[in-house]
Amino acid sequence: MLIISYLLISFEMLNANNPRFQLLNIFGALLLGFSSIILGAWFSVGLNVFWIAIALVALSTNKRKS
Repeated sequence: MLIISYLLISFEMLNANNPRFQLLNIFGALLLGFSSIILGAWFSVGLNVFWIAIALVALSTNKRKS
């Protein structure tokens, strides 16, 4: 999902203000986070927590602007 969101924004099929982009980031980070927990890759878990937090803040900020 993270690669798909990157592809969509890179080819201007979505922009960063689009909620779909942020939701793809959230779900992709959740999936990677769960996988990292299973593998015990705790640094990666932490990185994905920050990734999700950034996407949630961006999502809420964009909703307020609308």
